[in-house]
Order: sequence, then structure tokens, then C-alpha cells
Amino acid sequence: MAIDALAGHLEALADDGDPIAQPSGRDAAWEVLQANYADMDLGPLPEGTFLQLVPAPGLDTKNEQKAISARRYKWQMVDRKAEALDMNRSAFLMLAARAYEVPKQHDHQ
Repeated sequence: MAIDALAGHLEALADDGDPIAQPSGRDAAWEVLQANYADMDLGPLPEGTFLQLVPAPGLDTKNEQKAISARRYKWQMVDRKAEALDMNRSAFLMLAARAYEVPKQHDHQ
């Protein structure tokens, strides 16, 4: 779950054009956490605070062109919805893919 959350955060940063920090080790992350906490005038970190390191997924931010086949009326629907949001087709499809939540599979044995 933490890896999925981190992946979603990194994807949102990339989509917004925000910088993505380089991965760091525990000591560097601890120093950043302490500094950020102090910058918010919250005093020292509460006792028992700990870090859980999470592996960062690779994120290739280069554009890639793909060919997709669909019935013409489906493309017309996509284009209408994209235009209503003042988006192009590609941006709309990426937004729709990001919003789609895949249902978890349940084992019915």
C-alpha cells in the first residue's frame, strides 16, 4: 500500500510538472523531516517518531506515442468530454486512466 501511495504521489508531481527529489537514505530523510517539522514551529518531533523506508518506483517521464483502435462514436464521446474540460484527447485519456480504480480481486474459495 505504501508503494502504491508513493507511486501515486510521484505521478501527481510529474503530471503537475513539479520537481521530484532524488531518493535518499534513512539519515538524510530523518534530517529533512526534523528540519521541516521545525520550520512549521511544531517543536521537536514527538517521542517514538520513526521512518519507514519505501522503495521508490521508477518513473519514466518521456512521452511515448501509441496507436489505439476504437469505434468512431467512442472517439467522438472522448473528444466531447475532453473539449468540455478544455483538454486534448491524450490529456483526457490520461486523466481518466488515473481516476480509474481497479477493483481488488477476492478469492471465493
